[in-house]
Amino acid sequence: MIDFTPTPANAQENHAQYISLELAKGFWYDLIHEWGATRPSGTVLFDTSFFTASEVTYDAEIGVSGIDYIIARKYFGVNGIPIKYLLKHKVLILYNESFKSSGFVDVGGVSYPEILTAMDAGINVWANWRNAGPVQPGSVTSVDISASFDFRLYFGVMGWTYSAWFGKAFEPFVPPELMKRNEDFVGTYSINEAAWPSLDIDTSFLHTRLGWHTTLTFLDTFFYEPSLGWRDTIAAVPEVNWCSRAPGTEVMYLYKSKYGPGFEDDYEGAPVGHRLESNFFRSVHFNFTMLTIEELQAQKITNSVLDWLYETALNSSTVQENRYEDAPNKISLDDARSRYEQRMIDQAEERAISGN
Repeated sequence: MIDFTPTPANAQENHAQYISLELAKGFWYDLIHEWGATRPSGTVLFDTSFFTASEVTYDAEIGVSGIDYIIARKYFGVNGIPIKYLLKHKVLILYNESFKSSGFVDVGGVSYPEILTAMDAGINVWANWRNAGPVQPGSVTSVDISASFDFRLYFGVMGWTYSAWFGKAFEPFVPPELMKRNEDFVGTYSINEAAWPSLDIDTSFLHTRLGWHTTLTFLDTFFYEPSLGWRDTIAAVPEVNWCSRAPGTEVMYLYKSKYGPGFEDDYEGAPVGHRLESNFFRSVHFNFTMLTIEELQAQKITNSVLDWLYETALNSSTVQENRYEDAPNKISLDDARSRYEQRMIDQAEERAISGN
């Protein structure tokens, strides 16, 4: 588990992201261990010794219950998450429970290239976030951004469309009564109901698991309320964006708007979940997270995704290029090696510039 959720500067800036790290860790522990209980005995192992006391500088947030929980920001700018840690796992879950950018990717490419190296080595990944990046809050209009080549190759994303929820709800010098609230995501339509159930937002989870600004001062009253507080009349998840997907991906979920077609930027029916299979690795990309999904539905789709990603049949004799022989996306070993070598060159140059 790799958490990319930004840390709010203070309680007043915790707009619509999880109310505490402990809540997120406990939630994912339950979800993943419930999946593990459905697997044959001995086929799923949860490593709790992955970080040791000697790694105090880059300590990880390891759940007491046995799920490795890495806080990504602790490694940004310090040569990244050590690849030796990543390679001890079969599946990585990338997570951002915020309307702000995860920092995982910017316009120049993926900011944590060690994760791509792990994927080349056969680690499968589930990206589970509302905002992968690179847009930061501030725009008062929706934004379309093209994805970098590496994000297209590894996650099947051609580009993103952002709703600019925060910018529209908190536009400077605009009276609160004129500020817009454009959140409307209340679930998904499934392309294959038997494999992936349609999903619905549980409004009680939405209200209690995410932080909603509470007025504390006169300035807060002017700047934040009623623009960013909880509203029963809306009860939808903000800044759930959609992405155009690359050829060779399989769409899983479409956006379900509270208001149906024609609302604001009209995301109704836009793709918000897909999966990619190459002969080297598999990835699943969601533009929403599990934290506010109805409990039984969240468990069912988690089981389905992890069953697909968690490979049990591999052994040391498996040739990497033949891992998924029938995959629609083919990658040659030479191309994978070339990209790895270029990443090593780029990282060495960055370290030389930064002095790390």
